[in-house]
Amino acid sequence: TQLVLDSSTIARNSSMYIGGIYASNTDVNAFNSTISTNTANSGYGAAAYLYASQAKTATFTNVTVAGNQAVSGPGGGIYVSGSNVTTTLANSIVAGNTSSLGADDVSGTFAAASGSSLIGAIDGSTGLTDPTILAGTRAAPLDAGLMPLANYAATTETYALEVDSLALNSGDNLAAASLAFDQRGVA
Repeated sequence: TQLVLDSSTIARNSSMYIGGIYASNTDVNAFNSTISTNTANSGYGAAAYLYASQAKTATFTNVTVAGNQAVSGPGGGIYVSGSNVTTTLANSIVAGNTSSLGADDVSGTFAAASGSSLIGAIDGSTGLTDPTILAGTRAAPLDAGLMPLANYAATTETYALEVDSLALNSGDNLAAASLAFDQRGVA
């Protein structure tokens, strides 16, 4: 089975354990999408919780994960449980998420192939070592420079970048070569 998230927004959800995506023993292919302002009240992975008892992949390309909150658990952004999920970030922003137990933005093991992404606070994760990854820490998080979640001439809500955002022009066109449009439908 595979979960495909294509040019979509998952926002303003709240649940006891996972606020956005729950993927157990499932491959995930998310692209041109936004996962924002979701809340996990007692669990972890407010935006995305990834778990597998066997080898699976999760790929996030041109995805923004921001403003999510894990109230009493780790992983306000993306939480990767165990080592069976090969999770790759490309041209993505994971920033401005919060967690009561640390690992605000990313938690768990990520693929070394990840690149051209901005991570607000990299604490709690491993594998995000490519020099094209811009990363802060919980003590000194990077501000992604995002405008409010809104409809910017699109069919779904997304974030626009502020004029001085560190993410502006920091993506890799080759990583998104198979994508004809961005989330707004713009080439």
